[in-house]
Amino acid sequence: MTTTILLIEDDLLVRKNLQDILELESFQILEASNGKEGLLIAQTHLPDLILCDVMMPEMDGYEVLQNLRQNPSTKNIPLIFLTAKSELESLRAGMDLGADDYLIKPYSIKALLLSIRLRLDKKASLQEEAQQELSDFRYRLTRSLPKRLNNLISPLHSVANTLKQLSDNLTVQEIEEIAEKIENNSVEIHRLFINLSLYSQLEMIASNPKMREAYQSKRSQCFPSAVITKVAQLKAQQYQRLRDLKLTLQDTKIALSETNFKKIIEELSDNAFRYSLPGSTVEVVSQIDESRYRLFIIDAGQGMESELYENWMGNPKSSLSDPKGNLEGFGLVIAKYLVELNGGQLHIESIPQKQTIVHLTFSLIS
Repeated sequence: MTTTILLIEDDLLVRKNLQDILELESFQILEASNGKEGLLIAQTHLPDLILCDVMMPEMDGYEVLQNLRQNPSTKNIPLIFLTAKSELESLRAGMDLGADDYLIKPYSIKALLLSIRLRLDKKASLQEEAQQELSDFRYRLTRSLPKRLNNLISPLHSVANTLKQLSDNLTVQEIEEIAEKIENNSVEIHRLFINLSLYSQLEMIASNPKMREAYQSKRSQCFPSAVITKVAQLKAQQYQRLRDLKLTLQDTKIALSETNFKKIIEELSDNAFRYSLPGSTVEVVSQIDESRYRLFIIDAGQGMESELYENWMGNPKSSLSDPKGNLEGFGLVIAKYLVELNGGQLHIESIPQKQTIVHLTFSLIS
């Protein structure tokens, strides 16, 4: 597969010379004469690497880099600055913004090609690590799924046998309790399969820049308070804990579809009730802070053990199954995917045996 390099350089002669050199090395070249044009090409074509001049009209190299790093589709594209000696002092700002390297004009062809190869090799190595991580996760998921399903299905067999043997002697109340167990477990099984399907879709979108860009271009909007109220109350009823639910909400409009936001709240509120004791409060608080919508889901439950919490902070997918093969944190990973694919952020603060706070932020729509 041909490697694509984007040249952003306002000097036509320099740009054409670079293009000739790189095409001789079998690179496919995209070119832009200023930062604004270059940013648009980068967002549209998603090149493998960018060579960018620093001082340019309309938008300089630093602004280009800043915009690239703020966009999930372009934030991981390697960028090498091409700079004059007189710009070295200000170059530190560019490196702090996340530039991968810089070359001082005039540079040799050897130095240019070496820098390009190093950045491309590093990118390939990171992609290999990500692919291995994905394979490891799929293995853990495959190992954990049968046990989770068995835990849900086994009680149904037990209930069926009880009905067969004792149907004539059961009271109406006992029959209602059995029916409730069957219903709850069937709902959980259905939810598990829905989550498996959704996770596969989200994983594919997140790992493919073009699919991610298409997904994000269709982003919708919703009024969060109504969704939170409905979903959180349904979850509280499911766990017979309506009295434990406390809602303190400010309404606004956020950049996220109602379907996706509903799924996020469903998974996070389910965790809050599942991992806290009846009688303890589950609190949902929203705040409007300048251009951001903030949401806190707080429970006084078991929290995350320090090792699990550290795993989650470093790599959420690594926390999905414990050594015994239990599937844990699946809904949390799905919620995180949905939040981040829609331009939001999800953070967790956890104190073992005391409290968990899930903090979400989304952009407001004016």
